[in-house]
Amino acid sequence: MNNSENESKQSEQTQTIDYYQQLNENRNNIISNVSLLERTIFQLLKKYPEVFVYNEQQVYDGKSQGANFILENGLLLGKGAYGTVYSTVNPNNNLPAALKVQENCDFDQVIIQAEEFKIQKKIAKHFPECIIQIQNKIVISLKYMNTYRMYAYLDLGLGNLREYQIKFNKFTDLQFNNMFDCILDSIIKIHSLKIAHGDIKLENIINTQKNGWVLADFGCAIQYTTPYGEYPIVGTRVYLQKQVRGALKNNLKMFKMNLFKKDIYAFQLTMLQILYPDDNISHLQQILDTQQIVHPKIDSLYNKDYISIKAQFIQKEFIRNSQIQESIQNIDDIKMKLENNFKLSFYYKLYQDTLKLPYNKDMDFWTQTLLNIAIQDYSDREERVKQIMILDTFVDRYSNHISAQEIFEEISFEDLTKLEYDLYFDVFEKRGQKMLQLMLCQGYQTILEELNCNLKFQEAELLYIVGQWDQAKEAINSIQNVLELENDEMLLKFICLKARLNDQWINTREEIIPYLMNYKDMFQILIEWKFILMDSIWLDKSKNIVNTIYHRQNKEQFDGINSFNYKKGENQQKPIKLNFLKYIKTFYLEQEEVNQDGINIIKQMQNFNYDKYAIFYQGWICCEILQYHDIYQSHIEELIQFIEQNLEDYYFNWVIYDCYARFLTYKREFMKGKQYLYKAMKIVQNDCIHNQFTLCHHLLQLQIQENNLECIDTFTKTINFIKQMPNSNFTQFLFITLLQEILVMCDLGSQIKLKDFLDQAIQILKDQLNGLKFIPLLNYMSQKEEAVQNKDFYALKTAMWQSLPELLEATGDIYEEEVLIGFHQLFVILEFLNLQLEDETRYTSRWIQSLIILNQIGFNIKKFPKQILDVSPCLYARSCHRQGDERKLEEAKELYMFYLKNKSWFF
Repeated sequence: MNNSENESKQSEQTQTIDYYQQLNENRNNIISNVSLLERTIFQLLKKYPEVFVYNEQQVYDGKSQGANFILENGLLLGKGAYGTVYSTVNPNNNLPAALKVQENCDFDQVIIQAEEFKIQKKIAKHFPECIIQIQNKIVISLKYMNTYRMYAYLDLGLGNLREYQIKFNKFTDLQFNNMFDCILDSIIKIHSLKIAHGDIKLENIINTQKNGWVLADFGCAIQYTTPYGEYPIVGTRVYLQKQVRGALKNNLKMFKMNLFKKDIYAFQLTMLQILYPDDNISHLQQILDTQQIVHPKIDSLYNKDYISIKAQFIQKEFIRNSQIQESIQNIDDIKMKLENNFKLSFYYKLYQDTLKLPYNKDMDFWTQTLLNIAIQDYSDREERVKQIMILDTFVDRYSNHISAQEIFEEISFEDLTKLEYDLYFDVFEKRGQKMLQLMLCQGYQTILEELNCNLKFQEAELLYIVGQWDQAKEAINSIQNVLELENDEMLLKFICLKARLNDQWINTREEIIPYLMNYKDMFQILIEWKFILMDSIWLDKSKNIVNTIYHRQNKEQFDGINSFNYKKGENQQKPIKLNFLKYIKTFYLEQEEVNQDGINIIKQMQNFNYDKYAIFYQGWICCEILQYHDIYQSHIEELIQFIEQNLEDYYFNWVIYDCYARFLTYKREFMKGKQYLYKAMKIVQNDCIHNQFTLCHHLLQLQIQENNLECIDTFTKTINFIKQMPNSNFTQFLFITLLQEILVMCDLGSQIKLKDFLDQAIQILKDQLNGLKFIPLLNYMSQKEEAVQNKDFYALKTAMWQSLPELLEATGDIYEEEVLIGFHQLFVILEFLNLQLEDETRYTSRWIQSLIILNQIGFNIKKFPKQILDVSPCLYARSCHRQGDERKLEEAKELYMFYLKNKSWFF
């Protein structure tokens, strides 16, 4: 098999088949090619959520824009082809760590890193003492198209074996034996997981204070099924067995070998280098190749397989420890190394200098550009000076001393450089000038000889925002080679915007959602991409219910809607922290920051001469992030007044009318609320079907609260809108959301007039969801919650005996702990009933039996829900005592003592 075939095979093994694409493969009219995203940062975050996290800390806070540089102000440990390693402190846990930074990685290199990390995580789960672990996840960011930057924190060792050999030259017998046993123990343990290291050598063996000598760098590791077979030749050439070296010499890329024996050979050679530091590597290879007798420990590994070596090693009863606690470098060595690294010191000092500048969030891009220029390699020093001088001329342009119009009039397009264009574009963005951005973009394109995809996309997005949709459609459809777009985010935006402008958004939307889930913070995406996604932060602001459709913790909604909105006790998600301060517009007045929370922000922007589109956008954001109160009402009414005076017939007005209508519904001003919903509906009547559904859904909510029978017709329209959408998980999500809302309204019991309609609506929605595992879950949970709320013992018992078996049959072992939780809640309710003692004891005894049986048959989640254990043994013991049964009471006491001693095991 040749090299290209190998690469093709590896590519096939790592390729992900997107089931969203399969779901929609019959949609012949889709214009946007979502499959382009399969080699982007979105695919990496989607496929490897346990490996990567997006570098969000550079996004929100201007003072973190230099995070790349401040992180690398560690003490340089080493620099190689695969990255640079620093000694630093992990800010996530405040512990010493090694920081590995990898620049300019392409997509395939990132995939290799992801697979390596997965192997390390698997080892760390079972044998954390054997390896240098990665702390948390790999942080990844995109520099530009197909170029990524990664950094990860690793456990910090004292030094590698090569460094110790240079420092000590000779080791004592005790040190050598400890070293040998530590490394062999690690090799045996990782191979018990069917993992081969593949590159054991002096540099990849690290000394640690706690675990002694451990393995590092799993870049050549292989997860195998059987150790013997045809495998790729990887690792360091000199540490390979004789026959494998010969195959490599003949340019073979694959070879039949035993992966365990390959690791053992490399380990033996490494130990020979420790015994004979002055011998050349060829002589040491010859010793092993001819199996010469040199040392009992090394000799004992000749011609042995995994089972034999493991059995032999276990007899030693080895206890891992470190015989060398001394670090390889002292403080003076480290300081000298840092001082000699001019480049590292230079851009760190520059970063420190930028922190001394008066902080202006509007100048984040300017600051980051300055830092990028500082570390960029220039063949001509004068070019760096020229770039910095350009930056210097833009400082005043970010202030309010010069009007945006004056700045635009000074531009000479014929002499405009790309750096100047980017800075002008950013200045106009911060100064609230969408139209000037558009004019700048169009003017700059006129002087270019060839079509620039990035500029054309910027133009299309701005035309879309200002309402010139025909021109926007023409511009975006003129972009042919989308791979010329600057970065992955621009590519994803391109796909979304092209789908919107070509009436394909409803077909593309569901495919897009999984790619966004593991990207930036959900709220940031919904605000930054406001005009494109058009989704609200809120599912229901009046009840503080967040729209988690793009939230990474909620992605099971689209992986199979089986547990929607019901979080099991032990696996409950952490509450979403709502911090919107970073999204509120900040104005800078003579070095004073003024945060606007909706009070007079419209007038403030008018005073700064923002154009009407920028004012609309900021006003829209404030509608999203302000809670319902008098300030919200004052803000949105002022915004609507501004719209009616300045943005008549503007398409996006419908969103503000909808926001106001929902607020009026909350205030129970139904007539006025309907007026604004009808105004919004008129705008979107021939628009995207989902926008029509959204408004119809909000009208339905208003009419039900109004107790208005017109909701019957509105409900029918709402259902029809969903049916007009492509049948998918997303439409199921809409049906489920609607069903839950109506169930809540029924529980409130305030719509007596609508009771028959609501009952029929529930049945219609259940019929739409027929066959989904969600329905048995919904039935049981609603019955259980009602019974617990009413302290109805017999209703809960009926739910457990009838609905719970249906749930368990539909979902397998996913909800098996509900048996225990149900019994627990049953005998808690017993406290409020005058049952016979025999009945009380019988029920608590049955719960204990369930606990024991579930443990014996292999309880799926291995940990029992905490709420079921604290009360049960006490209640059982009390029942036995009240019954006067001394034998059962003693058994109950023993059971309770067992529970106390093994509480940590239960949890």
